[in-house]
Amino acid sequence: MVLAEGPLSESEEIHLFGMDDPTKVVEQIRRYVGDGRLEIAEVMAEELCAMLLSDKKRDLTRQRLLVEALRDHASILEIRGKWKQSIRAGKQRDSERKRLANTLSRAGDTEGAAVVKSLHSSDSIQTGRSHLGNGKFGPALSSFKAARRGAKYNLEASLRPLEA
Repeated sequence: MVLAEGPLSESEEIHLFGMDDPTKVVEQIRRYVGDGRLEIAEVMAEELCAMLLSDKKRDLTRQRLLVEALRDHASILEIRGKWKQSIRAGKQRDSERKRLANTLSRAGDTEGAAVVKSLHSSDSIQTGRSHLGNGKFGPALSSFKAARRGAKYNLEASLRPLEA
């Protein structure tokens, strides 16, 4: 790649969208979604997730950011009607959420682990909606059932199976 100053050396890094601070990127993605700029939000979320997933030695802060970014990415894909991609992002989010909960438990933060595990219901509802949109009613019902196990009085988890 050649810029006005000349070619880049190998030691120089290019930070797409200012990705050197993932916290700010997550906030920016959410602002874009709020403004209705879903396409750029999707691209940014996808790039952020790829960047965080490539770092195999993530600390707790980066792992939390990864789970948030994957959650936002799956939701954006759902809003845009990209059901299969949303389901795929949701599966990745679920495995990274479990990893985060296990890491918090091992670190002795049982309250933090409980909070992370409590998000399973809302994540299951999002996955169920994506399965419904994709026309896969069996997996959708399974997702809503899992959501009801975690949050018995969640109205959406109780009513969505009636749509299927």
